[in-house]
Amino acid sequence: MCPRNGGLRVYAGLNVVWGTDTLVIPDIGVGENAKGLSLRPEQLALVVEVTSPSTRRRDLTAKRDLYRDWEVPMIIVDRSRMPSIIVEGELPGWVGDLTI
Repeated sequence: MCPRNGGLRVYAGLNVVWGTDTLVIPDIGVGENAKGLSLRPEQLALVVEVTSPSTRRRDLTAKRDLYRDWEVPMIIVDRSRMPSIIVEGELPGWVGDLTI
């Protein structure tokens, strides 16, 4: 469970903006209170991506590389290989067990 007193919120459809030409939208983002629906990478505590046939390649390559470079922990639910959960980075302690 996301800590309520930590100032973090869970967002769906959050814009993660870096510089003037990079924008990604994770399926779920956990981060500081956003202005509108935009955060910078350093404001994120965790992102979750759920693959689909149209997003799988981007989720597993470009987005994964960006979150890794930004040092943002990431959970990928790869629906083409169910059950398959990929974890990138060190997850916050409040995430709990991801065992399926």
